[in-house]
Amino acid sequence: MRLERVGDEIASLRHSQWIVMNDDDRHRREIRTVVDRMVKFVRGYAELFAGRRPWG
Repeated sequence: MRLERVGDEIASLRHSQWIVMNDDDRHRREIRTVVDRMVKFVRGYAELFAGRRPWG
């Protein structure tokens, strides 16, 4: 079974999301590595998350 969009996006449910981190830790190499990978992942799948591209 696959999820499939059957209607239009509900614009009022759209919102921004932020990656939040402790200011003291944000420059630590391991924290930067995780955050940079998360950003790359989310940007790479932006069309999928927005429902404009099917999975697969």
